[in-house]
Amino acid sequence: KIASALQGTSVDKVGSVNEFGDEQLTVDVIAENLLRSWAQSSEGSAVRAVCSEEDIHLQECHKNGEFILCWDPLDGSSIIDCNWAVGSIVSIWRIGHHGVQWQGADTLIQKTGRQQVASLIVVYGPRTTGVVAVNVDAGGIVKEGTALDLEMKDNGKFICRGKPIIKPQAKIFSPANLRAAQDLPAYKQLIEFWMEKRYTLRYTGGLVPDVYQIFVKQQGVFCNPASKAAPAKLRMCFEVLAIALVVEAAGGRTSNGQKSLLDVAIEHMDHRSALCCGSADEIKRMEETFAALSG
Repeated sequence: KIASALQGTSVDKVGSVNEFGDEQLTVDVIAENLLRSWAQSSEGSAVRAVCSEEDIHLQECHKNGEFILCWDPLDGSSIIDCNWAVGSIVSIWRIGHHGVQWQGADTLIQKTGRQQVASLIVVYGPRTTGVVAVNVDAGGIVKEGTALDLEMKDNGKFICRGKPIIKPQAKIFSPANLRAAQDLPAYKQLIEFWMEKRYTLRYTGGLVPDVYQIFVKQQGVFCNPASKAAPAKLRMCFEVLAIALVVEAAGGRTSNGQKSLLDVAIEHMDHRSALCCGSADEIKRMEETFAALSG
């Protein structure tokens, strides 16, 4: 429904802002309303509560539901007027599984990404495609090969195209938050390394398509670090953890510069983080470079 709505909706400002002060567009509101309407309907009866980048407060939908959904309904809406690819991101948690118990508004506080049961990213471009990961291990170990590559057909149904695998070596780099390189020597050194080694630069400014290409090409690195002058903007609950799960389920790695993002506990619903993800060798290089040049 979101893919269809994007085809026929003008991109206009609606005169309101979301929970984080971001100005909302018509497409943001439509995507948010479509997801919430589904969650609150009989079709979404398994959903206990939802929260969103547009409204970070957990809203109960069905008291007998088991699942908590956190989403960014339309990531990249600021570039949609250029007719570039955008996407949706969904993080899924299950009450009674992986140590998640219902505690109202604080249910996800101090939880880590390993306690998700699934996550999903969807790309709205010339085609509608996506990746879903299912975390079945109760011990918090994300198993490689538990991600599925999806494509939507003309009838609106998704088909599985296989299991994406991210190879350890990369030759594609997507450097986000380039401003951070001005006061973050480690990031500047990484960018210089990628350029000197003749890596291919592919970056659109859309988080979902920039990460999704790593699955399609089976290699690559996306890096969005943070510095004092260019602080982190990506939200753990609505972007970072969902992406971390799909990447690691496909054999890739993720990091905030020090450790896997799946091992970082949520401090509050507006918790923001750096995000580097993709081929394992590149994430190792990033962590080693940041460790060597820290301080």
